[in-house]
Amino acid sequence: MSEKKYVEKYSLEALKDVGLKKGNIVLDCCCGYGNYTIPASKLVGEKGMVYAIDTDRGKLHDLQQEVTSSLFQNIKIIQEDVEQKISLPNNSIDVILLYDIFWYFRPNEGNLSRLLHEIYRISKPQALISVFPTHINSKQLQDFKDEMKNLGFYLESQLNRTLVHEKNIQRGELLNFRAIK
Repeated sequence: MSEKKYVEKYSLEALKDVGLKKGNIVLDCCCGYGNYTIPASKLVGEKGMVYAIDTDRGKLHDLQQEVTSSLFQNIKIIQEDVEQKISLPNNSIDVILLYDIFWYFRPNEGNLSRLLHEIYRISKPQALISVFPTHINSKQLQDFKDEMKNLGFYLESQLNRTLVHEKNIQRGELLNFRAIK
């Protein structure tokens, strides 16, 4: 099996376990090359939508090439700085993927707090926020969980499984939160 197929296989399995389903409106926040964007679009189907947002023009260009060549109709790619504002309406998103964001959005820093306020704003009531916490230590992870709770999210589940980090396959944990609105 090719590297691309392994990435897609493990991304699809993870998103199924998280609970993505047909018709969901998904935000892949800081999507990078789209390791989870395209698998998410397959799971939500033609009645669903996946917004893939990142600031990196090169990564988004590569993702756009793949989306165009594969004729995906339910992916919208947006280049913007999510730290400032996410250009989606209030209460519009069912599932938000925050995978591998902590290399830039550090716990206890203002930029993460601003992002999480935006996440709360665009989340539908009971929206699922799935987090793949990489690049942080256990204290920073606890601080993040505390901040999520203070903002109106509760930790619903933790899944230890095989995941895709950048283009590598590794064991990791997903934290799944729900918006309380």
